[in-house]
Amino acid sequence: MTIVGKLDRPPMQGLVVAVGQAKTFTVLMNTPPAGGVAGWTMRFRLYAPDGTLVVTLTAADDAVALVDEEAGEWTVSLTTDDTTRDPGTYAWDFGRTDAGLTTPVAHGSLELYLGVGVW
Repeated sequence: MTIVGKLDRPPMQGLVVAVGQAKTFTVLMNTPPAGGVAGWTMRFRLYAPDGTLVVTLTAADDAVALVDEEAGEWTVSLTTDDTTRDPGTYAWDFGRTDAGLTTPVAHGSLELYLGVGVW
C-alpha cells in the first residue's frame, strides 16, 4: 500500500490491518520539497479509539526507513506487537519532527479487524 502526502495539507488515508498482523506500507509525498528530504527525522504515531497514544515508531526503532530522499518516500513497518490490540478504528499520523521544522506529511485511520483464526 502506498500513502501519498504533501506538505501543505496532508490527505486522510485509510489502512486496514488484521489484529496481530505485521504490515509495511509506503508513505510517498506527492510534492516533495526542492532538494529532497535527506536528514529529516520522521515519526509515525498510532492512537487508540479513545485518543490515547499507543504506538510511536521512528528510524531509531528501525520502523521508519527513507527509501528515496528526492521523491520523499519512506516505509513504515508495524510489528505484530504494534497491531495486537482490540479491534476498532485507530487514528495515525506521520510527519517530520526536527526541532523548529515539524511538518505533517500524512494522517488517517487504521482499522484493526479480527482476521480468520484470530480470537
